[in-house]
Amino acid sequence: MLRNMGVKYVIIGHSERRKYFQETNEIINKKLKAALQAGLKPILCIDKISQIPQNLKNLIIAYEPLFAIGTGKACSLERAEKTRLSIRKLIGSQALILYGGSVNAQNASDFIKKAGFDGLLVGGASLKPKEFIDIIKRSCYIK
Repeated sequence: MLRNMGVKYVIIGHSERRKYFQETNEIINKKLKAALQAGLKPILCIDKISQIPQNLKNLIIAYEPLFAIGTGKACSLERAEKTRLSIRKLIGSQALILYGGSVNAQNASDFIKKAGFDGLLVGGASLKPKEFIDIIKRSCYIK
């Protein structure tokens, strides 16, 4: 959960933008730089570690494996954790790392508690109010 309400966040590099609008890493890097110059906090969506730019700081990384986007089949916790650790090694300890990809009320807390993600980037489930509330409750430890 992103608590700093004074910050304006922007999602960049989502897989659907990459697929349907042919956004390349070069285009995404330009968008990241423009967002940072405009005072926005980018959430960079990636499927592969190689999609993380080397010289940019102040990013939030959202790991969204392509096979899990909109399929109902989330990444295994083991694979997700391994990828999170690789991202952490590359970007350091200050940035947040989110998981996205078929997040639901049943798996939300596992991606945080077991795989160690800092938060979630919820897609289709956010359009179902009861499901979304359950995700929030389970991932934020609200009773």
